Amino acid sequence: MRIAITGGIATGKSTILEEWRRHGIEVGDADRVVADLWADPDVLGEVASAAQSLGAIAGSKDEVRQLLTRSPEFRVAVNQIFHPRVVRHIRASKVEVWEVPLLIETCWLSDFYRILLISAPREIALERLSQRTGDPVLADKLLSTQLTISAKSAFADAIVRTDRRLDAVLEEARGIGSAWLKEWRHR
Repeated sequence: MRIAITGGIATGKSTILEEWRRHGIEVGDADRVVADLWADPDVLGEVASAAQSLGAIAGSKDEVRQLLTRSPEFRVAVNQIFHPRVVRHIRASKVEVWEVPLLIETCWLSDFYRILLISAPREIALERLSQRTGDPVLADKLLSTQLTISAKSAFADAIVRTDRRLDAVLEEARGIGSAWLKEWRHR
């Protein structure tokens, strides 16, 4: 069993993951697994075929991102390409803590002992994502493709809000991670 860190785009998941890593917890990142899959020609071919079947072109990551925000059918197809590969990778890993952004959306709760939801109000996530993408309209569309934090909260064992001072956020996250790992290892 593993611990999952999840939450919406730009809520602070990676900040918490990095904090746990700095404190000696071995962590994995599903987004990095996905990034590695983007280098696989077979995966790229499947994504291009999925776009083509909908009469679209998705030859670059930017084109894929734009199409994901416009087409629920394409989003489902891309998820069907990536998610099984990510699940296989995580299940084969010895890492105990994983950042899995779409954990709830993929209904993949059963492999995780505890779920930590990282939460930020939508307006803060939108501001953060707009800074990352340089495009507030795209940022808003990307946020709209995921479940709301309130919908995800029903599945969480704990919630860390990141709309507070960073030191308070990190202290709370360290305490939760430490307690959960100690609990799990002493079962």
